[in-house]
This record gives sequence, C-alpha cells and structure tokens, in this order.
Amino acid sequence: MTTPTGKPVICPVLISRKQSLEQLLLLVEKAFTGKGRAAFISGEAGIGKSRLLTEVSTRVLSSTQHSPTMLQGRCFEGDHSFPYAPIVDLVRAYLNRHHPSETQLAELFEPAAPLLYKLLPEVPKFSNDSNGEKLAPEQEKRLLWQGLANFFFKQAQPLLILIEDLHWSDEASLDFLLYFARQLSTQPIMLLMTYRREETERKLKSFLAQFDRERLAYEEILTPLTMPEVDSFIQAIFELNQPVPAEFLEALYQLTEGNPFFLEEILKSLTTSGVIFHHLDVWQRRPVEELSIPRSVEVVVQHRTDRLSREARQLLGLAAVSGRRFDFKLLQTLNGLDEQVLLDHIKELIEAQLIIEESADLYAFRHALTRQAVYSKLLRRERKNLHLQIAKGIQQVYGPSPKAYLADLAYHYFQAEEWGKVVEYGQQAGEHSQALYSPGTTILHLNRVLEAASKLAIPPSALTLRLRGQAYELLGEFELARTDYAQALQLDRQTGEDYEEWNSLLALGSLWRERDYLQAGQYFQQALEVVRRLGEQNHLATTLNLLGNWYMNMERPLDALRYHREVLTIFQQLKDRSGLAATYNLLGVASFMSGDLAQSLNYCAQASTLFRELRDYQGLVNILTLMVLCGGSYIGNTCPWPDLKLEESLAAGEEALALSRQLGWRTGEAVALIFLAQNLGSHGNYQKALEYANFGLLIAHQTGHQGWILNAHYALGAIYGDLLDLDRATEHLEKSLEVANKFGSPYLCGVIGGLLASVLTRQGYFERAGEILRNLLSPTAPLQTQAQRHLWCAKAELELATGHPDQVFPIVDRLVATASSGKEVPRLWLLRAEAMLALKQDAGKLIEAEVLLREALATSQNQEYRSQIWRISLVLGQTYQILEKTEERGRTEQFTGQTLTQLAGNITDPALKAAFENRVALLFPSVRVVLNPTQVRRISHDAFDRLTRREKEIATLIGQGKSNRIIATELVLSERTVGKHVENILSKLSFSSRSQIALWAVEKGLVKLSPKE
Repeated sequence: MTTPTGKPVICPVLISRKQSLEQLLLLVEKAFTGKGRAAFISGEAGIGKSRLLTEVSTRVLSSTQHSPTMLQGRCFEGDHSFPYAPIVDLVRAYLNRHHPSETQLAELFEPAAPLLYKLLPEVPKFSNDSNGEKLAPEQEKRLLWQGLANFFFKQAQPLLILIEDLHWSDEASLDFLLYFARQLSTQPIMLLMTYRREETERKLKSFLAQFDRERLAYEEILTPLTMPEVDSFIQAIFELNQPVPAEFLEALYQLTEGNPFFLEEILKSLTTSGVIFHHLDVWQRRPVEELSIPRSVEVVVQHRTDRLSREARQLLGLAAVSGRRFDFKLLQTLNGLDEQVLLDHIKELIEAQLIIEESADLYAFRHALTRQAVYSKLLRRERKNLHLQIAKGIQQVYGPSPKAYLADLAYHYFQAEEWGKVVEYGQQAGEHSQALYSPGTTILHLNRVLEAASKLAIPPSALTLRLRGQAYELLGEFELARTDYAQALQLDRQTGEDYEEWNSLLALGSLWRERDYLQAGQYFQQALEVVRRLGEQNHLATTLNLLGNWYMNMERPLDALRYHREVLTIFQQLKDRSGLAATYNLLGVASFMSGDLAQSLNYCAQASTLFRELRDYQGLVNILTLMVLCGGSYIGNTCPWPDLKLEESLAAGEEALALSRQLGWRTGEAVALIFLAQNLGSHGNYQKALEYANFGLLIAHQTGHQGWILNAHYALGAIYGDLLDLDRATEHLEKSLEVANKFGSPYLCGVIGGLLASVLTRQGYFERAGEILRNLLSPTAPLQTQAQRHLWCAKAELELATGHPDQVFPIVDRLVATASSGKEVPRLWLLRAEAMLALKQDAGKLIEAEVLLREALATSQNQEYRSQIWRISLVLGQTYQILEKTEERGRTEQFTGQTLTQLAGNITDPALKAAFENRVALLFPSVRVVLNPTQVRRISHDAFDRLTRREKEIATLIGQGKSNRIIATELVLSERTVGKHVENILSKLSFSSRSQIALWAVEKGLVKLSPKE
C-alpha cells in the first residue's frame, strides 16, 4: 500500500509538533547532565504520541554529545493481568541483547537477584543471601524495586527509557515507576512515558495525581491537527507542491477531526480503492461528490484486509486474538506452515502497514486501533476457537508448565470458556501476581477462577477466597476482604483443614486490628487454639507474636512480654534469625510501651544487628525509628531516660528516613518523620519538628494510613503545646483521639487522652479534662504502661490546678515507685515540687522542693530536653522568690529567659516566632525574652471599636490567662454566655483561637506586662 510515488502512506515528517519536540529534547538534555527527569506525552488514541516519542529517541540517539543507552517497553491491551509487563519488556530487551552471565546478573540486580526469577522465570533461581529465611511480602517488594532501580542505574550512562501506552499498564508497574521517578533527580536518566487521556482508570489517575503533587514529571499534551496542518500532512505524504483542494480537505477534516492516525488510515483506504491515483506524474483524485469515505476505523481496516490473501487474513485474525505480541514460533505451530511460506504472509501484512517487526521472532500491530478493528470483526465463535488454539499452542511450544505464560493461558482459556483450565491456570496466575505484590491483577485472575467454579457448579476454593481477600485488604477494601476471609474460614472448618483454618483466622485478626482491637483479639485467640493442635513451632511463634502485640495495645503488658519471650525461645531453638529479629523488635516495642526505655534500647540493639545482617531494611527502619523515641519523645517523659545521646537518636532517625526513601516505602518515611518530629520537639527544635510532623501527616493522608494520621496529629498537638498555642494543640489532639477511639486500642487512647487532658487543664477547661480522665483512667488499673502513666500525670496536674495539691503526692509516689529504675524523672520531680509550693509548706519542705527541681533541671540539661528545662527553671525561680533567695532567683530567671530566647531563636517562621514570644511575655512577664513587636499581628482601630464594653472586658480577662469558667464567676455570668461573647470576639477580630485574643489584648494595652527586670 503505497502513494503514487511508491512510498508508504505514512507522513514522512512531523507536522505541528515542533514546539513539543524542542521542549522534550530540552528536558532530555537537562536529564543527561545528572538531573534526571520524567515526562509524559498524552492525548487521544491516534494523536501521534508514539510518533513524537520515536522522533525524540531518533534525535537523541543520533546525537554525538552523549551517546546514550536506550531501553524501550510497551503496554498492550490486556496487560492489566500481567504484573510488571512493561518493566519486564525493558529488562528482557537488555538480557536478549547482552546475555549476561549469572554472576553479572547478580551484580546488576543486587540486592534483589534472588527475587528476579519471579519476574523472569527463564533466569536462574539464585541462592538466597538470607540463608533461606523468608522475607515479609512488603519487604520482598521493596527489595525487588531496589534491585530493578539499581539495574537501570547501572546501565551505560546516560540512559533513555521509553514506555508506551501506560493506560494499559498493570498497577505493580505504576507503583514501581512512581518509586523510580522519585530517585531520578541525581541520575543521568530520562524516563519518557505515553498514555491516552481518555482512558485513565482509577489507578492511573491516582498515579498521575501523585506525580502532579510531587512535581515529578513534565507533561506534553498533544492536540488534533488544525485544517492547515492536515493540508500540510497530506501534501507531505503525497509529495504535492500545491494545497489540497478545499472540498476534499474539508471532507477529510470533518471525518477525522485532525487525528493523524485516522487520516493515514483513510488515505490508505482511498489509495487502495483507486480514489487517489497517479497518472502521467500528476496526483489526482475523484471529485468529492463521488467519494465514498468510510466512517470508522473498522470499515477502513476491513477495506484493506479484503485485499489480502486468504492465508494472510487468517494469520491476521490469529494475531489479533493473541492479544499481546505474537511470536514466529507460536504462529508456525498454530498454522503448520513452512517457515518461508509463513514469512511471505507476514511480509504481506507488513507491506499492508498492519503489523511491524519488533525483532527476528516478535511482531506487533502497528497501532492498537488496528488490532481492535480486526478483533471486532471476528464472530464470537471464531474468537473462542482461536483463543483455544492459542492456549493449546502455548502449552505445546513452551511445555506443560510455562511459568512465563501463566497469565496468557489463564486469559485465553477464559475467553475460550474452558472452565476447568481457567480454574487451574487462573489460580496459578493469581498466586504469581500475589507473589509480585500486584493486588489488582490478583483480583482479576481470581475473579475469573471463581466465575469458572460457578460455571462448573463446584464450591469455591478457600485458598482462592483468602488470596483474593488479601488483595482486597492491600487495596483498602475492608468489607470485601472481610467477606472473603469469613467465607474462606467457613469452608476451612467444613473441610476440617486446621492449617488453612489457622491462616484464615490470622487473616481476619490482622484485618480487624486496623478497625476493632476487641474483634481482632477474638480471632487471634482462636488461631492460637488451632495452632497448638497443629504442633508447628514456627506457626505457633507467629501467632504468639501477633497476640503479644495485641495484648500490649490492650494494656496487658505482662501477657505481651510473656508471649514475646516464649517466641524468642522458639526462634532460638529453630535458629531462625529472621524470626529472632522480628521478635526483638516486638520486645523493644513492648518494653517502650511499658515504660522501660533502657530495656527497649537493649532490644533495639539486638534487632538492628540482625536486620543489618539479613539486609532486612524495612525491619531496620522500624527499629531505628523506635530508637528515635527512646532518645527523646513526648510519650516517654513520665519515665527515666536511657543513656542515649541526642545526636545518636537523631542519627538513627535520619538513617531510617534515608532508608525508607531509598526503598520507596512511604509508610516508613511517614513513621521516621513523625517520630523525628517528637524527638526534635521535645529537645526544643520546634521549626524542624513542625516541618517533619506536617510532612509525615501529608504522607499518612496520601497513603490512607489511619495509624500514622493519628500519630502525626499527636506529635503536632504536643509541639503546639510546647509553643503555648494551646488551642491548636487541643485541635490536633482531639483529631488524634478521635482516630484512636475508632481503633479501640486502650493504649493509644490513654497516651493521647493523657496529653489532651493536660493541655485542657492548662487552658482552664477543667470539666472537659476531668471527663476525659474519668472515661480513660481506671483507679484500680496497675501502672504498667506509658498510657496509664500519662493519664495519672494528667490527673495530678488537674488536682494541682483545681486547688487539691495534697492529692498530687500519692499519685507521684505511685509513678516513682513503678518507674523502671531509680533515676530522676524530671516531669514527676516538677509535679511534686509544684504541689509543695502550692501548699505553702514550711522552709524545710520548700528546700526539699528546691533540691527536687535542681535534680530535675540537671537531668533535663544532661538529656538536652529543652522543652522541659525552662519549665523547671521557671518554677525554681518561683521557689527562690518564696525562700527570698534574691541572687539565685535573679540568675534563674535570667537563665529561663535565655533558654526561651534560644528556643524562639530556633524558629525561622516570623509569625510563629512572634506568637511564641508574645505568649511567653503574656504568661511569664518576669522572664526576660526579647520581643519583636513588628512581628505581632496588628488589628485596626475599627475592629477594636466594634467590640462592646463587655467583650473588651472579657478579652482583657482572656489576656490574663483566665478560662471561661473563671471569667463567668468573676463577672457573674453563665459560662454559656461567656462562650457566646468569646465567639463574637473571634468573629469581629477575624481570629480563630483564644491565644490570638490574648496577644491582641496585650498589644492593645488591655493587659499590662510587668516591667522587665
């Protein structure tokens, strides 16, 4: 099929894409300098995405400046069921070209070489570096991604990677490409991808949205050709020296709407039918009124295929049904033709511009729309028969167990309605997809298996249901996962399969752990009963660890530690290093939650050594983040601190952060950020702490992980509490407690509720604080966890604030007696001293308070716990005032002021810094902190004048730090009326918090600060 000059009916030049081409070449040039980039080319089907991609690669490869390597992959219709399909294309292209040895493969894909056979069954199955110890699925996935990324990084540099038709990609490929794109900024790599804008399903939309949020890629959106561009397009194809006649041009333009592929296809049809012809070196065409232009691509392709030989048409139909690429060996097996005869037919299809040759053995349709047109013209029975032929042909050519073709077999047998084969191969394909961490693909295959079982009138397999449930769980589809697990459990109990029942019970327990801890515990207990019948020690250990962690969250630490220690003995006997590492990790968590930070740190050291030896980087991230909390956090401030320097705990956190980003593990990154925020905040680095906590919260929301949303809000609440922005602290802590209540974990509710009650007490909201404590604090509960300790500390603070300092001493005595060591606990020492001051005891008792405060101050200084240092120093100054130690009081207040000034100096945000300084000046006027009045928000006189006399009066009392309840008592109003006045003040001044009212009252002179000494 050629033009009058004998050339193919394909536009030889790029029309209207000059600017797009130049922009993409500029991006490639920048990427090749070591600032890697990703870019998308998008548009409707046939718009010219592949053509532009080809032009870019041709220009880049012909350039002598960089001499890049190029790898190219493509997604095909139906690739949703092929995990990592385009990535495998890229890797196979390299392997077929270079034929690396096993040693070279191991080096190229380090550290994931042992997992490579899952992607490419044809490569050798390497020995596992971890001595046969099985890695967790999520860990295996991250290791595989790291190995694939390393493979690309180790190619000859620079590197150009092309991937076409992402709209057909499987989800596992999209997840990896997002991970890979995040690491390109320091690599001389250009990643170019194409997709159809009209075919963006949910997963691709999410993928593209993530690229947009993180600004990871440039996008070039292609639009249809204009009518003048269509004119140039036709002239270029037929080598015309004059414009195309207007009537003819308009007819083509209206039909094709400027789509280049449609234009070429219709022009081919018109050429082969003789509508466009050549005579005496002059290009001619029939008048428009005589033209019969086809109205669809299907008709266009049908006109062209009608001119093929019968054998070529049969071959084309077979190729269309095969779906993905079709190879010569399979075609020959199916046709039974001599090699040369088959080659002649293939040449006929290539000359008709229907297919292209990708390699000596592989062929593909020139455009997906062509394949769709051919396939749609086949009768349903024809399709069924051809699908069956292809499936049998794959088995014949590639043996009885063609691992690399499981998805093909499952697909073709399903289309052929061979239900028995669908059950067999669909199950295997689903398990393979699950092993490659592709839940969407897994569900697709297993849905077909369950449909086939229904057609055969046989009950579904419990294993199939459980596998599909796991895939749904990974996608966050709780109810669908629960239904599958429950049905699997019912089938397991009917068949009496203890091992399978145990698996289903664990699956249900783990699923419910994210929703309802009580429900989760019931399933874990049942699993323990079943596994004890089995007598398998490793399965028993797994169950005990899960149950132990559940007990810890249910405030039963002794049971938790007992189970974890029993597991430790089992894994020591089995010499299972991976199991030991995981158990040391859980023991570290349980010890921390129990308040024994020193013991937690010991377990961390043992676990981290094993995780490093095993190259279990996900486990290492978990243990490093726990070490961050051991080195300083708001959670641990009711317990003695271990001997861990600040720089050591921060180094552990930064390593965890770097590792999680290297692994592309977003949840791990969120954990590292949130725990680092706690550490930094407790040590007074508020600016960086807020940045880390907010970034962690963003990632937690992006990944939908409720547990880390909860933790991020807790960290932000604690930091804002330190900054004296109590309204904002309350807001975050209430959000955190709301999520914790949904989890049903008493431990989480206790830790968060304790801090929230403390903040509310500082605000004067005593009734609300008391309500939280009544709901969460059991007077008979033993002080065995951090949660209980926080609640009792909050109870002591509330008693102190409401005029019952004598009630503080028994609480503090219990907290000290149940601490894990005899070391000072600054927060407890401060509480006891404040109670002594409130009772106005004799000089001997006040001297005892002084000693306690000096010890607490020394311990806090040793730990660099700056957020606690100034509070202790402030109370110590008040003690010296009562004891009339004027010189000591002056030095202490000066030290307090210096400490607060240093804390303020670490805040780079002007508004945040000014707000902190003003709150300090308002609440502690005797402390010497330098204020910068230009940084304080100013309110116009108009706003001031809009306040009523009563509202100004209430604003003044708020500025003095008084709660609504106290204001109501002083002004002889109801608390509800005061609340209404506060709402009016906030509205008139355009404020959002009481703290802003207090600062405004100071600025307006309603509240007078004491003179600076």
